[in-house]
Amino acid sequence: MSYGITGSTNLQNLGGPLPLKGTFDAVADLAAGKYVGDLKLDPTKGSFKVFGFLPSDADVKLVAVGQPSGTVATGKITFNGKVNVILSKLTLFGLPISQGDACQTTAPADMKLASTGNFDVLKGGKITGTYGLAGVKDCGFLSPIISALVQSSKNTIDLSLVAKV
Repeated sequence: MSYGITGSTNLQNLGGPLPLKGTFDAVADLAAGKYVGDLKLDPTKGSFKVFGFLPSDADVKLVAVGQPSGTVATGKITFNGKVNVILSKLTLFGLPISQGDACQTTAPADMKLASTGNFDVLKGGKITGTYGLAGVKDCGFLSPIISALVQSSKNTIDLSLVAKV
């Protein structure tokens, strides 16, 4: 099955949402109640208030590490996957402070999500969860500060999957 993805993630320490869009192509073994798939999330942008008041923007890429997998049963699914988070452009007060794909998390984010409500494999549904983010590296002279701001344990994610016909 192929699904279109829309949704958002809220980054705990940055106090702001990051819109998400992409695709998930799954191969399921319904008899065994398991699936594996390929996750592709589009590059995205977010605006945040650093320390609650400093305007900052980030261009972000979430890149799947390996193939996500999970369980599937009547009306529900689970999702287990890992993503590297790349901060391809960071600005503070509109001024670039880091650019390029070197600035990224020091370890992949481990996402464990579950469906909410009734999930229909043939139509789709909603999945949600929380995940942690490691610090970042290679973000220029402000790496230690950026890392402290990004590192968090209670980021939320809410996604809608819609089956492609």
